[in-house]
Amino acid sequence: MIQGLSSLLSGLQSNLRFLGNTANNLANLNTDGFRERGTNLSTGPGGLGVRVASTPLNTLGGAIRTTGGSLDVAIEGDSFFQVDTPNGPRYTRSGSFQLDGEGFLVTSEGYRLAPGIQVPTEATDLSIGRDGTVSGTVGGEQVVFGQIQSTRFNNPGGLESVGGNLFAATANSGDPTQGTFSDPGFGQLSPGSIETSNVDLTGGIVDTILAQRFIEAQISAIQATDEVLQESVNLTRPRS
Repeated sequence: MIQGLSSLLSGLQSNLRFLGNTANNLANLNTDGFRERGTNLSTGPGGLGVRVASTPLNTLGGAIRTTGGSLDVAIEGDSFFQVDTPNGPRYTRSGSFQLDGEGFLVTSEGYRLAPGIQVPTEATDLSIGRDGTVSGTVGGEQVVFGQIQSTRFNNPGGLESVGGNLFAATANSGDPTQGTFSDPGFGQLSPGSIETSNVDLTGGIVDTILAQRFIEAQISAIQATDEVLQESVNLTRPRS
């Protein structure tokens, strides 16, 4: 009886995590460059209960939306932008760039690209080429300020989501490999565009409904098991 209750509790915990993961995906339906994360459940140790086996990252690209923004770029391919953060290098697919107070190219969250690209305050007509070249006009002359780097992983599905639409490298993802968007295998950029979230709305709604039904069933079973245990205790308790 106790073993059965333990199995039910493991199932409840796993499905609560499944529901939370799905809710996070749906909450980021309109987050540019967001990658949804799945939830794979399996039988627990010894064939008892349920556990979360893995939460793989969906590496399929989202749709590309044209914005016309001079500093907006979408990645065509499975590489990432590297940015500097207080916690070290992190990686993102969000290519909605801006200039910070010192003229450095930053993400919409304010993280500088690595290596940094600084644009003079007097520069005009800024643009980003398909190969990541950042250029503009200074004093009537066309000037190149730098080139955005492309970062790849052997297993991008193994990246860890760390919030803020950022990812961290793990032993499962492998070490990052740097290149440029003009190099073979490192993809290219679509200027004046943004990659949208790759969240599957219909699949997310279905997963939410299924998880809720599983949770409701497990709570009912746990309550029923608890009542049986209480009856068993009452039956074995010595009567005065």
